Amino acid sequence: MKSIFIISFVLTALTFTTTAFPQSEIIPTIANEKYPDRGVLTEYQSAIETHKRGESPKIIGGIDALIYGQPWQVSLVIPWIKDSREAHFCGGSLIGSEWLVTAAHCVENLRPEDFEVVAGTVTLNSKNPRTSVLKIISNPDFNPETFDNDIALVRITPIKKFDRNLSPIKLISKSREDNLLPKELVRVTGWGADKVDGEAVSRLKKIDISLISRERCNDFRSYKGDVSPLMLCAGTIPRVNNNTLIQDACQGDSGGPLVASFASSEPLLAGIVSWGKGCAEPHKFGVYTRIPPQTEWINRTISTK
Repeated sequence: MKSIFIISFVLTALTFTTTAFPQSEIIPTIANEKYPDRGVLTEYQSAIETHKRGESPKIIGGIDALIYGQPWQVSLVIPWIKDSREAHFCGGSLIGSEWLVTAAHCVENLRPEDFEVVAGTVTLNSKNPRTSVLKIISNPDFNPETFDNDIALVRITPIKKFDRNLSPIKLISKSREDNLLPKELVRVTGWGADKVDGEAVSRLKKIDISLISRERCNDFRSYKGDVSPLMLCAGTIPRVNNNTLIQDACQGDSGGPLVASFASSEPLLAGIVSWGKGCAEPHKFGVYTRIPPQTEWINRTISTK
């Protein structure tokens, strides 16, 4: 089973031989025979337990993001926790006035009344307006063992007006994805903290990282064949005998967007934060659900619901 990203970003200088980056005690995963020593908390359960202890599940920060650069970004929050910073458990992306996409593992076994959505802001706090969830539809082919098809649609109360701070993102096409180059920069966003073991920050963070080929992501130093054709990888390839700036989505914002062409007039949703091992460990890249294999299911589901 793969470690599930839950809430933040890592930005740190490491060499090829550096030891692994310090980890938070809270690493929500679903245990199985592959990682029997790991816990069984989901992101949702972890947020509740952390709130009860008065702790933060977030660890290391990225760069502040402006909402008009990421107006599709949403936060999934637990309704009875008033402060959205504490209530946040996963991210998502608006793709229409009443639909968003997130990771299936984020909403597995949840009901619409179990969470709400915060949109149109980079700041999570107790004053955020929240939108009700009407329906949750996970891809029926989602495999919680392999994380294939780790995607879900969430229907919300319709948004009446879009502006520069709140608008949907288009899905990347197969032809555009085919033209993405190895090492092309993509952007990942989510809510995190600004230092190891620091308190959670309320401000949206962003990192720009490179696409990694599936072949490279599947080699013996990385995931040894666990990355399927339904997934893509992004991160930083360490260079031997040289300091390398390692950037990664770490325990951070499952369900959130990986965006291609983010600096253009038409950003495109290319992936959904899904899984990975550790935090900015050399050769352990972030793994994301690819969008093109899901487009037919997304369109068919939205049109018939």
